[in-house]
Amino acid sequence: MDMTVNNLEQIIHEFIDSPVEDMGPLGNGHINTSFFISAGDNYVLQKMNRDLFADHLKQLENNYLRYKFCCVRAHDAAGWICPDMMKTREGGLFHICDDGIWRMYRYVRSDRISRDELDPYAIGAGIGKLHRILKMSSAGDYSAVIPHLHDLGYYYDQYLMQKDSGRTRDTELDEMIADNIGHFMNIFIPEGDVIHGDAKPDNMIFRDGKVVGFIDLDTMMPGSIFNDIADGMRYCCETEDHMFNPSKAGSLITGYCDGADAEITDDAIELLGHTYYRNRFMLGLRYYTDYLAGNVYFTENYPGQSLEKARQLMVM
Repeated sequence: MDMTVNNLEQIIHEFIDSPVEDMGPLGNGHINTSFFISAGDNYVLQKMNRDLFADHLKQLENNYLRYKFCCVRAHDAAGWICPDMMKTREGGLFHICDDGIWRMYRYVRSDRISRDELDPYAIGAGIGKLHRILKMSSAGDYSAVIPHLHDLGYYYDQYLMQKDSGRTRDTELDEMIADNIGHFMNIFIPEGDVIHGDAKPDNMIFRDGKVVGFIDLDTMMPGSIFNDIADGMRYCCETEDHMFNPSKAGSLITGYCDGADAEITDDAIELLGHTYYRNRFMLGLRYYTDYLAGNVYFTENYPGQSLEKARQLMVM
């Protein structure tokens, strides 16, 4: 904890008046720094990444309020959990001071589920229900705070900027990028929807084996539902050796159709497969680029982890 207890308590009391009973670090996020707070109720206090979000607070607030409105308006959203953001004394959602940009929301309990226990049907149904709820508004109501999140061209440009990197290059990965970038750049993925943007299990709220909500809404944006579904597939439709599992993917798609109350065509299923491989390639490219840049974005738990992940994702 890089701040004194007194400083944190002062920030907490910009949101709530209750005495602080306990506090401590929460999670290992590499974008925001989170603290668990016990003060009558349980809360999460977050110090936000100033470089990433300082110029986008209005967009973040608007996106959250739009989503909250959809959760209230949707006729079948009973039991769906929308994070409850706390307002500051001034009535906004963010407290800005010399110590940073802060926000606070009620702690949301989620069942602990390991990757091996993930149910593809439940993941698909959760993403589908989220998309159905988000259809209560339109893509034009939302702003992309991280507009390049699914932009392969952007990440390829970042990779090219590392041509003079002092780190040892991986010849196999460089060749793989050169051989495949044209193919993946030419895949057209239709947009015009509202999506979560980072639909992975870590951002899902689980209760009794079902997905009942999402957290980490900063990536909510106009985009393509194919990217959200492909993200879900990458986390629960692969074998232990990171190979695609068609049976699990079929279960996820069935769950998605049930959750979204929609049908998906054979052509859409084929495009979804292309999106899955494209997004794997793109994430591997991001890990390799970050390795070449000196690990400035992704946090490594051990030396060489980013390069290892890049190989796992890009070798297909």
